[in-house]
Amino acid sequence: MSTQLNDSIQYYEIGKLKLACRIILAPGADKTIVFLHDSLGSISIWRDFPQKLCQIVNANAIIYDRQGHGLSCEFTSERRPDYLFEETRILSELLQAIESKRETKTNNSADRYILFGHSDGGTIAILTAALHADKVQAIVTEGAHVFNEEITLAGIRDAVALYQSTDLKQRLQKYHGNKTEQLFANWVGIWQSPQFRDFNIEHLLPSVVCPVLAIQGSLDEYGSAAQLDSIISQVDSQIVKKGLIDGAAHTPHKERMKETLQVVAEFVQRIFLD
Repeated sequence: MSTQLNDSIQYYEIGKLKLACRIILAPGADKTIVFLHDSLGSISIWRDFPQKLCQIVNANAIIYDRQGHGLSCEFTSERRPDYLFEETRILSELLQAIESKRETKTNNSADRYILFGHSDGGTIAILTAALHADKVQAIVTEGAHVFNEEITLAGIRDAVALYQSTDLKQRLQKYHGNKTEQLFANWVGIWQSPQFRDFNIEHLLPSVVCPVLAIQGSLDEYGSAAQLDSIISQVDSQIVKKGLIDGAAHTPHKERMKETLQVVAEFVQRIFLD
């Protein structure tokens, strides 16, 4: 029997930013999962994965569009090399804004969250767990990057070719509208820039002490298994689980949804049993 969810879109102002958030409330839920999309993602691009996961584990959800994505405000400048750290700060402030706005508590864990981050979102989840540990109950990373590598750059070059020769731009415009061109240019520009070539956050992994589930598709076109192994071997967590999703590429939650739901649900349920 499925749980009836209360689902709404709300807007929050974080400094000069106006960010769109989808808030899903599950009756009696004692946990909240925050979904952090990838570099070209949005609320809508998650499709129904958040609802399905929340129904299985009886959790609330916060799904938001970062600046320049989806329903949120547009970029006002090019990305800086420290943009992932900046997104971590914005996430912390957004969670505080959501907490202060709601009338009743929806998370019984002292406003600590399970972060589910895909690609860039996975890196943001790691950074948030390392730098804002008091806000994080656990993290799930999917195709996260802790360092820049050649397979990532090759994947971006392939995406540029698709953007120029297929309908990829038009498909992205369905979600990002007139922000699409700058969003794509910012993504390509920063990852291919000389300043970002040596991007590496491995030194922060030992600061991650919460439970960690790191998953990746076996056919991931944007990162090698070295990313997964680095996360698993260097975090300082008592509960650490590795999930290599066979037959999936960079987006296991779409390409192998059933398997991904199972491994994530088992992880979340284990946290609340311990």
